[in-house]
Amino acid sequence: MRTLYFLSVLLAAVLRVHDPSAERANCIQDVVCVTAERHEQGVVFVVDNRTAEPLGVVIDAALEGLAADVPLPHTAIYPPGRSRAFAARARGGGRWRYGYRFAYLPVHDTERTCHTPSFCVVREQALTSIRYYVENHGPAVLSVHFEMRPANVRMSTSFPYVGAFQPGRTLAFEGTVTDPLKPWDTSYRTRWSPGDVSQVPDLAYAYALPFAPGSAYTVVQGYHGRFSHQHTYALDFDLPRGTPVHAARDGVVVAVEERFGDGAPEERFRDRANYVHIQHADGTVAYYVHLERGGALVHVGDWVRRGQRIGLSGNSGYSAGPHLHFEVVRLTRDVRPAGLPVRFRIGPRTTELREGEQYRAD
Repeated sequence: MRTLYFLSVLLAAVLRVHDPSAERANCIQDVVCVTAERHEQGVVFVVDNRTAEPLGVVIDAALEGLAADVPLPHTAIYPPGRSRAFAARARGGGRWRYGYRFAYLPVHDTERTCHTPSFCVVREQALTSIRYYVENHGPAVLSVHFEMRPANVRMSTSFPYVGAFQPGRTLAFEGTVTDPLKPWDTSYRTRWSPGDVSQVPDLAYAYALPFAPGSAYTVVQGYHGRFSHQHTYALDFDLPRGTPVHAARDGVVVAVEERFGDGAPEERFRDRANYVHIQHADGTVAYYVHLERGGALVHVGDWVRRGQRIGLSGNSGYSAGPHLHFEVVRLTRDVRPAGLPVRFRIGPRTTELREGEQYRAD
């Protein structure tokens, strides 16, 4: 997103007293005009706001032989409707000269950019003050990474900036335009993900197996498996199509996809998997992937308990056959998901699961 700045006009001229030919209005498009009206002992600056809303205008002047009656640069709010309003006066005697420049600013301007239905960034500007808010319309904590190189704006934080945001609207950071008579910019890039980047994952937690008590299934691909897990801590269980999938830990459902049919081990199916994502109390998120079409038994915002049925296994997405892909991720400092080597409760013991072995749920 690019934040627009407001243009300025600079006039530099040597003016003599009683030189009416040099007096004229100088305008920024058809938004605002400023006129320097010369009088016997100096000049009066008059503002004409040509919009239908109040407008902030900042005027600066270089004066020789003149003294202004207000501190310069001078910022004020002017009424709408092409009404000429007094802004400032500069007085002197003898020979004098001046130059001036001006720019306009919104009294209040709001710009909302929604990157997804659940994540929006709102920029609010009031004259030279700028505030950025994160709107989290989801059911759980959302982490956001901002990259920005502000130009002519003093920000309240350094960049990159990373924050974890509860549902609702939260002030992320703010800034002040340093010189409103010069171009300014707060373009940003952002990355976001469900999860809480500010929390430390609970690596001691013992997960339940993600299928029904009394049933037993084999881990057909383990951590760093050769088929598709080379660089991640993920597990594939050989669940047949339609097998109930159970939550391995309490949490809130933050994402659901169930539109796709069968997949295959082809690149075109990489983004066509059905899934349920559940966020836990320590900010981690569990991925239950390759569900069958219409196979989600929960909705975004649902609170689920450990052992609760949440879906039906399938063969959607990048898959060589029906199975359940299970993975728990934390968020790195740049808000990218990274798999964790979690452990499971198997009878009286807690252990990591091994590829090729079968495990029975309690």
